[in-house]
Amino acid sequence: TAVYRNAGVEPPKTESPDHLPVVLEFAAIVDPRAGRRLLVEHRMAIEVLLEALTERRSCYADAVAAVCATLPAGTAPGARPPR
Repeated sequence: TAVYRNAGVEPPKTESPDHLPVVLEFAAIVDPRAGRRLLVEHRMAIEVLLEALTERRSCYADAVAAVCATLPAGTAPGARPPR
């Protein structure tokens, strides 16, 4: 919620501020840099979501895949960051 407030807006009251559509809207219309940073920081969680949606053949899988395609490659859990 601090990211929203730092951008001069209140976090949403009716939805979780980390709900992917909310973060995407924040990135698109409020603060693109902060929004992208949030998306990059949560890339692994978005990939887990994509995997679950793909396994279930959800109609939302393609939309989440499109989000992932705009982000830098993820790092496997427990992997060391490149030096």
